[in-house]
Amino acid sequence: MLMTLHEVRCLPFARVTLIATAASACLAGCVTHRTQLHEPGPADHQRWNTYSLQPQASIDAMGAWPRMTPDQVMRGEAGQDGTTPVVIEGTLSKVCLTMGCWVEMGTTGEPLLVMTRDHAFFVPRNAQGVLARAYGRAVAREQSVELLQHLAEDAGASADDIARITQPRTRIVFIADMIAMPPEGLDPPAR
Repeated sequence: MLMTLHEVRCLPFARVTLIATAASACLAGCVTHRTQLHEPGPADHQRWNTYSLQPQASIDAMGAWPRMTPDQVMRGEAGQDGTTPVVIEGTLSKVCLTMGCWVEMGTTGEPLLVMTRDHAFFVPRNAQGVLARAYGRAVAREQSVELLQHLAEDAGASADDIARITQPRTRIVFIADMIAMPPEGLDPPAR
């Protein structure tokens, strides 16, 4: 039995089914759109939360910076003198639990320490495991025992682990002007 469109619209279950089908189609498009966010685009900062003190014009310009992986930065491909601006993307393996002033991005080797420039901004402290993008510069820095112990304390290390830190070390640190990440499930950053 064929029904006219008017008859279909009048059936309550048909209306619900039609709405559910339309909603599913829309949501499927949204899910596809969300999963493609890891492909950098100039307007990503409009879809992701950005954490920065930079003016909007500077944030827009950062979209044109060259992109690298945390591994490339750790190998020194972004330089080590802080003069080459780059964008890195990776999953946050650790986040400062005190203020959100630093994160670590996982790499195939040692994680890359990403620090916010001059403690000028903070990221959500519950962002561990989140895909993020950092805009900034890499520098080689010697880190004192005190700083290394402070970072370990911020990460929630035990007193024994902190006490085992007895030597300074030099490592590549990424100084971020901005960090961007999807907003889903994140707390507001510390103030």
